Amino acid sequence: MSPPRLSVYATSGTVKRRPRDIQENRPLLIRIEHSIVIDRPLDDVFAYLAAPWNMAEWQEAVLDASAIGDGPIGADTRVRVRRRFMGQIVTLVLETTEFKPNERFSFASESGPVALRGTVAVEPHERGTSAVFTVSGEAEGLFSLMGPFIEQIVRKETVDNASRLKEILEGRG
Repeated sequence: MSPPRLSVYATSGTVKRRPRDIQENRPLLIRIEHSIVIDRPLDDVFAYLAAPWNMAEWQEAVLDASAIGDGPIGADTRVRVRRRFMGQIVTLVLETTEFKPNERFSFASESGPVALRGTVAVEPHERGTSAVFTVSGEAEGLFSLMGPFIEQIVRKETVDNASRLKEILEGRG
């Protein structure tokens, strides 16, 4: 197996590391989809989810999160997240790879032992807003041997975080 190559691409004259792609020929370590209905208007739910500074409020393992750089939140926004993972405090950078206001946004990790990709999609529901969280990823090194354990952790966090999100947003109604 050859070592991974560093991919770069230019944006507005700057060069940065490309979000890690999930390899098509390797099995995914994690594949999770979870949905929840929140009794709040769609634009309120999307605005809250898309704002990185809210992550620490609704995601228990997140200690803090902030956008890197200035400008509006959208495609190419990078977010630095400091969180607990398996007894450690880790810092990771996520890049927004797709952003469609009041519809969906997707992200990919730029670093870390697990290459993650995720999407948050919202749509109108008769009782408010349906939010669907999709996460997939693959691991490298020793983490690749811990697939079922890591998936179990991420699945539990996703379900618990969605419930916390619902409580927070419905409590503001």
